[in-house]
Amino acid sequence: MTGWVEANTIFLTLAGSRLYGTDTPASDVDRRGVCVPPPEVALGFARPFEQHQVPGEDTVIFSLRKFMELAAACNPNFIELLFAPDDAALVRRPTWERLVRRRDEFLSAAAFQTFTGYAASQLARLRARRARLAGAGDAAVGRDPARAALEARAGYDTKDAMHLVRLLRMGHELLTRGVVLVRRPDAEELRAVRDGAWSYERLMGEVDALLAELTAVHAERRYVVPERVDREALSDLCAELHLQHWREARA
Repeated sequence: MTGWVEANTIFLTLAGSRLYGTDTPASDVDRRGVCVPPPEVALGFARPFEQHQVPGEDTVIFSLRKFMELAAACNPNFIELLFAPDDAALVRRPTWERLVRRRDEFLSAAAFQTFTGYAASQLARLRARRARLAGAGDAAVGRDPARAALEARAGYDTKDAMHLVRLLRMGHELLTRGVVLVRRPDAEELRAVRDGAWSYERLMGEVDALLAELTAVHAERRYVVPERVDREALSDLCAELHLQHWREARA
């Protein structure tokens, strides 16, 4: 059913730490992409398609419709792909370039709910693992040995902590400056968090301060992005991009 995905992929990028600039030589290679299903898939109902997981890889290709719908909702995982740096891209076709030219239209105050929502889930997971670690000691692993050893030494999951700080900072930048800094200017500090350089108390102090500031920005309407996106305009763009890709595929 998905043999057409590669030929119709309009964007593919490195993802995760290699996208943020927080990678090490041992980091996994994650990839995320977007494809335009052929007309018989996109317009029909017998072959529904939202995403494709490449077997044996951490590579996920999303349909253009799913990607744009979730990006319009300011989902952090999709917004960051719209603003991925050029040097991380593995595939960039004209249809994607046209979408990127309008990427600012996907930014809105909804980022407060989505970024803090994702952060809240990550924080809850981090606290739950810390509680299990305190109760079970070295047995509370479920990780690769190096990550488990670092977690045991620091007293918390340092990789989750790094992503928690990154997520909250990116949400603040988006709301207050209207920018999405995917390639992190604070990459060195974030790597230090992942390496266990911060105490748990320092981590929680940073997280609490970021959450308080984000809440104040939203409550006081100090954000510089629109209140909401123009969903109809973005939906029209989605349709136009499908048609553009199909015309180019026939050429």
